Amino acid sequence: MSKSKMPIQILEKTLKGIAFVSGTLAIVFAALNAHQSPLLSSEGSKEEAPSATAVPIALSVAPAPAPSYHIVPLFDRERVLSDMSRRIPDDFLIPPGLQQRVGFWFDIYSRYDSHKRVIHHVLYPWVVYKVVDVEPIINTDFPKFRWQRNQVADKLVKDEMQKVRVALKRLAAKKKSQLDDEHLSSDEIQVRDALLSLGGDVRRRAKEALREVRVQTGQRNFFAEGLQTAPRYLPTMEEIFKKHKLPIELTRLPLVESSFNKHAKSKVGAAGIWQFMESTGRSQKLIVNNMIDERKSPFKATDAAARLLKENHMILSRSWELAITAWNHGPGGIKKASRAVGSKDLARIIEVYHSRTLISLQRTSLANSSLLYTRSAIPTSSSQDSLAKRP
Repeated sequence: MSKSKMPIQILEKTLKGIAFVSGTLAIVFAALNAHQSPLLSSEGSKEEAPSATAVPIALSVAPAPAPSYHIVPLFDRERVLSDMSRRIPDDFLIPPGLQQRVGFWFDIYSRYDSHKRVIHHVLYPWVVYKVVDVEPIINTDFPKFRWQRNQVADKLVKDEMQKVRVALKRLAAKKKSQLDDEHLSSDEIQVRDALLSLGGDVRRRAKEALREVRVQTGQRNFFAEGLQTAPRYLPTMEEIFKKHKLPIELTRLPLVESSFNKHAKSKVGAAGIWQFMESTGRSQKLIVNNMIDERKSPFKATDAAARLLKENHMILSRSWELAITAWNHGPGGIKKASRAVGSKDLARIIEVYHSRTLISLQRTSLANSSLLYTRSAIPTSSSQDSLAKRP
């Protein structure tokens, strides 16, 4: 594997954590008839059109019949993330420095389904250039085979990413007097408007962003499937975490890791609802061999996950945001980053520590923030007790 490919693959694996934020919310707000909640936008569960400056759709089509996962309502993101109903325990509150990153992943897991490909900035993921809708290609009758339609969809997304890169390159070469709409193409206007949220000289921002273009597939339907499966396991998982004296909100992490699919297996060999690697599973006393794989046992794996999270928490100065981030990076990597930055604040570590392997913290960091919202999405047995303690 070349060094140039390694960072993106690490990013793909570990940026998963942020999934939580959106999923957590969407999950049981729906189960609690959240359609009536004041946290919902005035549009309710109706799909809203993205703004022209933030998420322009690259391919527009007639609306398809709403799939079943649309029972998960759309939320007023800002009102939900600000925790206006004070549903979130203090240990999992979103740090101010992570609000924008959390907001991006909130959208990925609660707004965009797997037919939406979000083209965005790697380092600043909330900078979204385009959203490409491939549903018209995937759900057509031609080409005949699904894999062929997938290829056509991938080609469209690749072409749109190239258009973004070309627009960034042209913006970087513009004179300051040529940055108004009159002197820019439609692609250049979209990219310019997306970069404005970063402040500073747009031309410099465009030059810096040239190598930082990435596409993220929406997760809304996968998250919805996880919400349907989760109730089979959560009561027992909560009891296991109580036994270990751990916050039971942490039992929602499999929503991000596997959508509670006990048969899930990643390309790198992680398996089960907690996505343990073989070596990690064995280190936590799980049997992993040719005959038995206890990583796929939801409850044995949950007991192992509780032990591992407790270890991370002790090693990393009793910080849950660092302990959860260490789920994919290991406590050693997080301690190294913390020492390099001279801070235990995760937002600060992400901002300053620009090791390519640590770029993936952008996603993982949101796992802890999103965990807050597991309480609002899937209420835990101790929800009311903890809320009563908050001023």
